[in-house]
Amino acid sequence: MASKQSCVPAPGMHFIGGVSWNGCMHWLSELHTNLEPESSISDCLYFNVDEERLGTFPKPPIVARSTSVRILYFWESEAHLHVIEVCPYDPSPSVFETKSDYTE
Repeated sequence: MASKQSCVPAPGMHFIGGVSWNGCMHWLSELHTNLEPESSISDCLYFNVDEERLGTFPKPPIVARSTSVRILYFWESEAHLHVIEVCPYDPSPSVFETKSDYTE
């Protein structure tokens, strides 16, 4: 019988809805996204359904902006994972696309 472990995010990490992609469920933290780019703590987690394994993937290079006015869209399209950052005071959204090997 496989051992079961629970995973509790670090304090201050809150996750938006997960996205099913590449055989895994992916989550992007709603807070602290890239506020400390050199941090060893990842704001991006995935759960591999077949292997029952939790892992991390590289953070998109989202600009550190006030989370109270920022909107993140996170989804899968055409075999890629996408994150779009929209800020009301900036007419140009930032779009990040991740390939199946987690490269951009």
